[in-house]
Amino acid sequence: MLSAVESTARPRSALPARDLETPLDLPPRPTLLALQGHLKPTELAYRRARLRGARRFFSLDLHKEYALAFGVDAELNTAYGPVQFTWERFPAWIQKTLTKDDAVVIEMTTNSWETYDQLVDHCHSVTVVHPPDVKLVTDSAVMTDKKACEALAMLLAAGLLRPVWVPDEKHRQWRHLVATRHDRVVGTTQAKNRLHSILHRHQLQKP
Repeated sequence: MLSAVESTARPRSALPARDLETPLDLPPRPTLLALQGHLKPTELAYRRARLRGARRFFSLDLHKEYALAFGVDAELNTAYGPVQFTWERFPAWIQKTLTKDDAVVIEMTTNSWETYDQLVDHCHSVTVVHPPDVKLVTDSAVMTDKKACEALAMLLAAGLLRPVWVPDEKHRQWRHLVATRHDRVVGTTQAKNRLHSILHRHQLQKP
């Protein structure tokens, strides 16, 4: 069952006049503004162009047993949530909530590609980001799931997130094959080293 959590985000219209800049600027939070300073104007324009036509900007905070969703509009006003739901309710949440006017962002994690596949046909776009690229946000002194989800949605709306390449199914299989082979090679080497250590400890010759 969907459970809503009361939002503490203030509408942009409630911010002091000195805090209002351009429509897509973030509120004066040092962690968010620091990211904006690292972007070239052409790169920022390209990222915003990718989101042209989107009216709401969602972030999904993915966990093992549940996900947390939060959405803002282009003016950074709260448009949705935060709402927490289990993975069993995820397909129903997509059908009920998302439209072709909604852009979504998720962070790279174990089930990112599966989540991307479920979302991509039901929304404007899905942006996948690498956690170190938003390190200034995730490493804040006080950071809860709700605050992290809100920050990601605002970064998406402002065009400040660097998307990673989403591989197709063939490349995912290749990656899985390479990773599996690497794991097997590492495991074989570790087993050989343990055997050599046992032989050496008991002063035995190699067979």
